[in-house]
Amino acid sequence: MPRVCHLCGTSVPDGAEYCPTCGVSCSDGPSGSQAHNRRSVVAVIVSCAVIIVCASVVGCLWFFKAGPFATAERVVVLLDDIPDEAFRTYLAENVDTNETGAISEEEVAAAVAFGAADEPDEKGNGLCGLGISDLTGIEYFTSLESIVCSDNSIAELDLSKNTQLTEVICNDCELGELVVPSTDELRTVHVTGNPELGQIDLSGCPSLDDVLLDESTQVLGAAPDEDFDAVPLEDLALVYCTAGGTPSEGSLGLVGPSGPGEDADFDYQLVFLLVYNKQFGDRASLGIGTNAYGLDYEDEDGVHLVIPDETVRQIIMSFYGSCPDDLSYLSDSGLEPVRGGWRMGAADGPFTRTIDTRDWQIFGNYVSFVAEVTYVDGIADHVVATYQVTARRNTDSIFGYSLCVRPERTAIDVLEGTGTELEPEPAPAPEEIDYYAYAVERLDAAGKIPDGYIVDVDSETADTLRLHVYADMGTHTATGGWYELDKNTLVITDIIFGGTI
Repeated sequence: MPRVCHLCGTSVPDGAEYCPTCGVSCSDGPSGSQAHNRRSVVAVIVSCAVIIVCASVVGCLWFFKAGPFATAERVVVLLDDIPDEAFRTYLAENVDTNETGAISEEEVAAAVAFGAADEPDEKGNGLCGLGISDLTGIEYFTSLESIVCSDNSIAELDLSKNTQLTEVICNDCELGELVVPSTDELRTVHVTGNPELGQIDLSGCPSLDDVLLDESTQVLGAAPDEDFDAVPLEDLALVYCTAGGTPSEGSLGLVGPSGPGEDADFDYQLVFLLVYNKQFGDRASLGIGTNAYGLDYEDEDGVHLVIPDETVRQIIMSFYGSCPDDLSYLSDSGLEPVRGGWRMGAADGPFTRTIDTRDWQIFGNYVSFVAEVTYVDGIADHVVATYQVTARRNTDSIFGYSLCVRPERTAIDVLEGTGTELEPEPAPAPEEIDYYAYAVERLDAAGKIPDGYIVDVDSETADTLRLHVYADMGTHTATGGWYELDKNTLVITDIIFGGTI
């Protein structure tokens, strides 16, 4: 049997001590059959390794859907099926990333925004200003969270399939019909500059928090549930509408200023009506002594009220949703600045204001209703004015809501000569005033009575009380001041130096 190298299997000449191929010593190596068996084992091992590597490669290709196992791209819509050329071009440039002329499922999933709501409504922001007249095909983009398509000519837009939308911005689009999705996701709807849009259904959007519409666009919302408390909203509307004064037949339209600080007299009326609200009849939530809103103020002297600065801010913010940092503009109204607050007269007249409401609707954080406010002055006319009111939730407001737009008078009915039918409540009997005690208290508070000084009545009539403030020095008196109280106005005049206290 020929000799073979026990390591590499090469034939070894007789007498050779080393393998001519690998150089290993062959003097005591294994027999030829042993070497053959070794080669067989090596071959099996190598074959198994190759099989394992191939199986791993095939498995990876299958797992990652690559190579022969790649899944064919599923087409959602062909660009040729988008009828509007401008919209088709936008999709080709911004959505069809692999330039196949079709929109795939992957591309639909990646298309989450056609524009941004916090960017200007101008070309370059989503679909703005592209000359689009038809958005057919938008229904395929079910991952959309934002659509901005302002400044186009789109007569109809149906977004009912786009249930992931959080923002819809369609200003100045000549819209006549807009359908938004019924979804908890939608929070912002801006659709202004569309006078032909008669109504919009927002009843299926419970999370709405930012709505801008034309005044001519009617909102369809959901009816309030049976636990809904309408009283605070009625109070908000009643006080605001009353602050606008008794309307006349020709005074239809929006009521009051659009925001705080624009009309000092109007804002003063809001404060006056809430802290001295005898004009609201038997309405318990606004009545004197029973005010449900916990406002902080005090009766100074039976004629004047003092309202802390914080209460004034609280009232103004409750109507408008905000309050100016600087309230000095109120100095031009019926409010007089005093240290830490404001003073105002508490006089009122035989007025009555009542409210009836109907057509309540809720959409997201908003509530709208129709109010009929009746004005009776007890002397002449009896006026019923109809208002459209819309308010937005505001946890900082004493009413739980603040006005998001000014109420609008939509109708006025003046009933001649019926005002006298209201019998004014009899004025309470005036309380007996101790004029001397009152004057001493005011003078002392003003620092006009030094320690040890005496206050004597010098003279008194039906209308005045004259007081002498002095110190008894034994041999003479030292006068501290002469003062006269007007019993009708409760004003104290300094007789020596002039001025009032």
